[in-house]
Amino acid sequence: MAALKSIGYQGVRLLESPFKTQRDECIEQILLSPSVEEILCDVRTKMEKTAGQQVRKMDVGVGVFLSVYVKLFLATDDSRLEEKCMELYNAWTVCVQDDPVCLDCDVQEYGTLMEGLMDVSQYLGIPEAKTYMRLLTEHAAR
Repeated sequence: MAALKSIGYQGVRLLESPFKTQRDECIEQILLSPSVEEILCDVRTKMEKTAGQQVRKMDVGVGVFLSVYVKLFLATDDSRLEEKCMELYNAWTVCVQDDPVCLDCDVQEYGTLMEGLMDVSQYLGIPEAKTYMRLLTEHAAR
């Protein structure tokens, strides 16, 4: 039996159709909202918890958005998605460098962060993402 092989996100092209229209509208929406600051609100909450500040909580975390931006970029070659992904990745890494408490997360968030960081590393060619994967894992192990 042959092993399953990924077709790769770059190999997916939608023809003019309701699916393509919906995908394109989705891309326009996620480029506008949420902002990088809104996505990072939970991370910043960890940093600011002693300050007693209240910020809006996101239902999904940084890792989910990293993966979404990367995979949609690969499927569409829309550089705005790559730019927003890198903006989010860079902002998150600054938070982690400023305060390692930002690495505190539950099992689900750990999994999505690892996936997002793997996507950034593998598909966008950012080897430093592996450093953050290691830091995240070491922090979780403690």
